[in-house]
Amino acid sequence: METIVVNVSGVSLGNPGPAGVGVSIVKSSGIPVQEFNEAIGNAYADFAAYYAVSLAMQSLLSLYGDKTKKLKFEFRLDDKVVRDQLANELEITSPALVPYFIQVHNYLVNHFPHCEFYLAKRGKESRAQILAKEAITP
Repeated sequence: METIVVNVSGVSLGNPGPAGVGVSIVKSSGIPVQEFNEAIGNAYADFAAYYAVSLAMQSLLSLYGDKTKKLKFEFRLDDKVVRDQLANELEITSPALVPYFIQVHNYLVNHFPHCEFYLAKRGKESRAQILAKEAITP
């Protein structure tokens, strides 16, 4: 089964503050597929991370259509709380995040049956982090 690696990052300056998201999609062989970023206004970092995952899933559906059901996706997030929530390892304690969790969950159920969530390696900024920061840098 082909694997697609999806690096996502949501950043917020001030938490809440000016926020942005970055997404970098690559094949497991390292071949780039797509990358993008977006400024999303004022938001908390956790919201930005959920928004980044949702945007990535929308983009993957545009790129692959129904083939998403036959591909494996490895999402790599730099937000441990959101990663743990999406992996069903941590309860959502903020009611404000529940709708975003449900949105991502619905994508998983309907389009991404082979999806896993990992914590991005610490130390070196990922391409997604760089993109997210660029989105909010004047």
